[in-house]
Amino acid sequence: MLRFCAAFGTRTWRHAASGKTPATGAAALLRRRCRDKACLLCGDNHVHQNPAIANAGFNTFQDLAGSEYGLYDKVNWFRGLLDTFGVVYPQLWDVDFRKQATRLEVPVYFLIGRHDVNAQPKMTEEYFNILTAPHKELIWFERSGHGPWVNKSAKFVDVMVNKVLAKTTAKNVEGKVQE
Repeated sequence: MLRFCAAFGTRTWRHAASGKTPATGAAALLRRRCRDKACLLCGDNHVHQNPAIANAGFNTFQDLAGSEYGLYDKVNWFRGLLDTFGVVYPQLWDVDFRKQATRLEVPVYFLIGRHDVNAQPKMTEEYFNILTAPHKELIWFERSGHGPWVNKSAKFVDVMVNKVLAKTTAKNVEGKVQE
């Protein structure tokens, strides 16, 4: 059975019994059979089947079929996916922000879906409680999974404009307008 480990919104995975990282590379990941709804390759199925998640019907592949994406965009989306699995994730397996980034000198906002299977809410809360920052805020999207900007887009835009941007634009820590 696979489980997710989150470090500041980054997802990595390890075998639950041994704690060892499974075979690397996109091909190995694609061959791996899904044994749990929270597995990396089946996360979207969990989202689509969870009645607690609002507007869960988005479909990345259907969206990529849209006329606004050309062939070059579609090819690069798949190249990015392969690079993420084969290059990026292996570099993040040993990253643990709970130990490596306990203090940040910038405001921090966590916008997290309550039903996220990729960036687990429990681990986000744990990191939030450890983190020291000039301002930190944990903003819950109760009816969202990993995509609150899709599931609750109006609330997401409101938070970004009226909370995050309003408190972080054109002012430094002392409240002076930046030149």
